[in-house]
Amino acid sequence: FMSWLREVLSDEEIRRFQDNLEFDGAAQYDFARVRINIFDTLTGPAMVMRLIPVTILTMEQLRLPPVLREICHYHKGLILVTGPTGSGKSTTMAAMIDYINKEMPKHIITIEDP
Repeated sequence: FMSWLREVLSDEEIRRFQDNLEFDGAAQYDFARVRINIFDTLTGPAMVMRLIPVTILTMEQLRLPPVLREICHYHKGLILVTGPTGSGKSTTMAAMIDYINKEMPKHIITIEDP
């Protein structure tokens, strides 16, 4: 397991996992981004990897409710996108940000972990 981690993570990222017994991160490849979560279990370390497509889908392609397009036109405020792992938070935010970038001259700040 650890020899495979050395192929994917930097020495610093491996050290962080060894110190905290958990690691959340991402890697970028030509075909996709990969979200990586490594954690300790009773039987040893385990890992979950999720592929995130490089292509950003539109709000229409995702069939998001019209209220999200309306929210994109707000001039101020705080938008929280929450949900469990794999529920589409990053995909939803990417579609909204892409829409704003194409349609309006606005400044956008996002805070995500990781």
